[in-house]
Amino acid sequence: MRTRQHPPFFKTLFDLSFTRFLTPRIIPLAYVLGLIAVLAYALAIATAIGAGTSSGGQGISWLASLIVFLFVFVLGAIFVRIQIELTAVAFRIYERVVPPTEGPVD
Repeated sequence: MRTRQHPPFFKTLFDLSFTRFLTPRIIPLAYVLGLIAVLAYALAIATAIGAGTSSGGQGISWLASLIVFLFVFVLGAIFVRIQIELTAVAFRIYERVVPPTEGPVD
């Protein structure tokens, strides 16, 4: 199976004819950023839930906060992974359906 050569990043970024795609090259970065966002969201929710414990005992225990954190993080990570995989699959289908050109399309 032949591998395609990727043109330079900025040439792809400013390709106004959209014959080259940038998204497949930045998918790993998008996944990492998505996981960081999910981690921050899960920490914020767990902190908000556990904050009541220190202010008069109206909140739930730290153990419950930990369980909520893990639950939110795992569900968020699964959601991000599914979204990234759907995007990657769309581009892989395109690469298999559309035959590669002999040279760069300009």
